[in-house]
Amino acid sequence: MKYPPDAYDHNHNRYTRKDISIETFDETEKIGAYWRINDPETDLQMFEYISGLPCDREFQERIGMCYRRGRGVQKDLGKAAEHMKTAADMGNKRAKWKYFDILWEMRKAETDLQMFEYISGLPCDSEYQERIGMCYWRGRGVQKDLGKAAEHMKTAADMGNKRAKCNYYFILYLGNSP
Repeated sequence: MKYPPDAYDHNHNRYTRKDISIETFDETEKIGAYWRINDPETDLQMFEYISGLPCDREFQERIGMCYRRGRGVQKDLGKAAEHMKTAADMGNKRAKWKYFDILWEMRKAETDLQMFEYISGLPCDSEYQERIGMCYWRGRGVQKDLGKAAEHMKTAADMGNKRAKCNYYFILYLGNSP
C-alpha cells in the first residue's frame, strides 16, 4: 500500500493520521503498521491480531516485543524474555539478541548469569563479541575485567561493529564510562 505523504512521521517512525485503516494493509504490512501507529487503542488491536496468528517463531518474537514494550499488554520483561527465548530456540535469529537485551534490561544477578551463560553458547560473530565485551565491561554475569572487555570489543570492531568500536575507545581511554 502507498501512504499519503503526510501519513508517516519519519522522525518518530510512526503513522500520524488516524484515518488510515489497518484493513487496507496486506498481511505482511499489517503488524508493522500497527506498531508504527503507536497509540494505546491500536496497540490493543495489534496484540489481539498477533494473538490470532499461528504460534511460530515470528509469533513468539512479536508477542515478546509487545510484553517488552508494554504494547497492548502490561509491560512484563519476564514474559518478554520467555517468548523471545522460545523464538530464538525455534530458530529466529533476531530473537537471540533481543533475548539477551531483555535480560540485560532486567538488571538482576540471576538474569545476568543466565544472560552470560546463554550468550556463551552462541556463534562467535560481531554481535556476540560486543555483547560478551559488555558483560566483562560491566561485570554482568561475570567478574568485571576491562582487559577482556577491551579484547572482545576490539574483535567486534575489527569485524565491522561500529558500536563496539566506540565502546572499545571508551574502555581504553575512559575505563569505566557508559
